[in-house]
Amino acid sequence: MRPINASINLSYIEHNLNQFKLIHKDSRFMAIVKANGYGHGAVKVAQHLHNSAEGFGVCSIEEALELRSAGITKKVLVLNGIFHYLEIEQIQENNIDIVIHNTWQLDTILKHKKNNMPLNVWLKVNSGLNRFGLNKNEFIYAYDKLISRNIRIEAIMSHLHSADLSLEKTLMQKNAFMQIVNNVDFLAKNIPLSLCASSACFYPDMKINHPNWIRTGIGIYVNQLENIPQNDIYKEITNGDIKFKNAMTLSSQIIAIRKIKVGDSTGYSHTWTAQKDSEVAIVAGGYADGIRRALSNTGEVYIKNKKVPIVGNISMDAMCIDVTGLGVKIGDTVEIWGNLQSVSSMAKKIGTIAHEMLTSISKRVHKIYTI
Repeated sequence: MRPINASINLSYIEHNLNQFKLIHKDSRFMAIVKANGYGHGAVKVAQHLHNSAEGFGVCSIEEALELRSAGITKKVLVLNGIFHYLEIEQIQENNIDIVIHNTWQLDTILKHKKNNMPLNVWLKVNSGLNRFGLNKNEFIYAYDKLISRNIRIEAIMSHLHSADLSLEKTLMQKNAFMQIVNNVDFLAKNIPLSLCASSACFYPDMKINHPNWIRTGIGIYVNQLENIPQNDIYKEITNGDIKFKNAMTLSSQIIAIRKIKVGDSTGYSHTWTAQKDSEVAIVAGGYADGIRRALSNTGEVYIKNKKVPIVGNISMDAMCIDVTGLGVKIGDTVEIWGNLQSVSSMAKKIGTIAHEMLTSISKRVHKIYTI
């Protein structure tokens, strides 16, 4: 069996969720498990969190049905909403919540929903991300239409664009969101709000004194504190009892070793040339496994607790690392990310984010689960 493995600690994911609960004690939590649980396995994550999370967020009806087929009975929300009217019947039959973020979705649902079956919808407001979401007039129209048809509005939501970068911009979005939702009687009807996701949870000013849902995405899978500005809020959190953990360790093994003479090169296009007589180990793991090609000659991995550079271009199935002087052998374990190097720090080296790295993990990487 090819030796590249993603070792996933489900208890760490639950631990991270519980850390957010310590910050927002009076909120309900939706664990986001779209994109196969950010590469961690949606079904496994949802099954483990079934008693910890009040609901689960997914991208599509296909992802929602996968959870239902696996026995997940908690609330499941399709964040992208419907793509076709034929999905509405499946949504109602399987008691799946649905986001409405444009008027086409609203009109299609009103036209095709089965009146003898319940339907829970979340209205999404555009508060500044300018991607999905209703503007003020569209929101008021949608709200009134749904209320008049006795369709349950489970929550009113929006999506923040810079919560990991700027408190000022995030508070501006919160204000824009509240200005829109205050045009309807959500308070009288006790309709929950949902604005915070992982990064915004760290800002005390983002707390909403009203029943609300927190949508925790990347923050339940990684140490999200690595990805926010190290300001006074960061110091306040890290000086306390709030601690987060990285749930996945991606590792592989050395499958070949080569002696490279000074002046010789390795890998496609010969982008790395030995400056001295060197020893290069070939590791089972390439871009078809989810190891970004951009890490070529830039990234580093760990072997025998020592950091070594990736040399040459990463190929589809393998990559080369410089192990000169380490005395390695075929079969030795190589940690790509995990305990010694976080996926977030590795992502930053190539100008991307942990989300992209984790969701790029392909099916041929073996997943090993621990609790």
